[in-house]
Amino acid sequence: LYDLGRFGQVRVFPERAQGTDIVPVTITVSVAGRHELKGGGGLGYEPATYEARLRGGFTYIPQEYPLLSLNFDGRLALSVGHDFVDYEPRTRLFFNVQRLEFFRPFVIGDVGAGLEYFTLESYTARGPILRTGVSAPLGKRWLTGQAAWNFTYFEFFDIDPLITRRDQARFGLRDNERNGRFEQSIAADLRDKPLEPRKGAYLGLRVIEGGSFAGGAFTYLEIQPDLRGYLPIGKLSSFAFRVRGGAFLGDVPVTQRYFSGGAQNHRGFSSRVLAPVIAGTAKNEDGTDKINPMTGELVADETPIGGEVFLETGAELRIPLGELSGLMFGTTLFLDGGDVVQQNQGLDLLNLHWAAGVGLFVKFGGFKIRIDVGRRLNRLGASELDPRNVLPNTNLFLGVGETY
Repeated sequence: LYDLGRFGQVRVFPERAQGTDIVPVTITVSVAGRHELKGGGGLGYEPATYEARLRGGFTYIPQEYPLLSLNFDGRLALSVGHDFVDYEPRTRLFFNVQRLEFFRPFVIGDVGAGLEYFTLESYTARGPILRTGVSAPLGKRWLTGQAAWNFTYFEFFDIDPLITRRDQARFGLRDNERNGRFEQSIAADLRDKPLEPRKGAYLGLRVIEGGSFAGGAFTYLEIQPDLRGYLPIGKLSSFAFRVRGGAFLGDVPVTQRYFSGGAQNHRGFSSRVLAPVIAGTAKNEDGTDKINPMTGELVADETPIGGEVFLETGAELRIPLGELSGLMFGTTLFLDGGDVVQQNQGLDLLNLHWAAGVGLFVKFGGFKIRIDVGRRLNRLGASELDPRNVLPNTNLFLGVGETY
């Protein structure tokens, strides 16, 4: 009853009687509110960018249909380089109708529609998004499954002049992107606390099929496994590790391509930097080649376009150090590895990008705020460097919550 989310309190009173195998039980409930307004925001820092995010939402549960909920979710994010020249806004507005006990107990059905606008390094896109799906536990409460249909139709503009018309055609940027796909996922969540686990495991698998049968113009199969493990050490410390990856077979929509790097992924790179790039000659605003006035040579430039195969792995040792003025302080030692490549390159498991580092965290009001410093360990050639990073091969991140 409580898991339905419709009752603020559920109390069970057994009446134990002597000499009988029947135990009368009284259950009392208090109905939760039918209106919920949510809002939040945050600030982030990475070696190459600042980021601000806002999120708000509203939920309404009709009194006549208590198993139905009407939901609205709005998200606004702005990423800007440290030079305050390149701005990357992202907006997502989504309206969703959800039905509990969808034909069967514990089954949840939903249908929704919205609009999305986002600016990335290589292009800006906008368009509608549609979704419908069902989710349910599969025999055990810790084992859940989901099936869904997703559809997006994006229009591209403000394409980076570094991307030639040939590359635009190669990566699907010359035409609007119509991407319809079916998605199935299964997850076994054996963690003691999903937001701050100390022991247990999480195993997940997503399989996505895109094609004309789903209303799309791209035919592909995408597979994404995810494995996480947690081991307690002593009373408070813990060891955590993760391995996750993804691969496309067939056509790849440019908006679905893989990127890595950042506070929640590979801390040896800034966000979205670990990815295949398109390299060429930098352009002026009028489209002409940019020339270095000191040397007279053409100025080289590159823009990340994303990959079709990725792997991320890592391990963390999380050590609380003590409490001060009601705040819990601690440190983290971590090792991150991974790579993102194209299908025809192949993923070299013996030559991943590796980074090691240390972090400090404080728990404040139920939130864990952390600062991580990562240092790259290998593949440090000139072609592997992040040109936007002020500190070569070293990255500083500010994050909230656990990395995984």
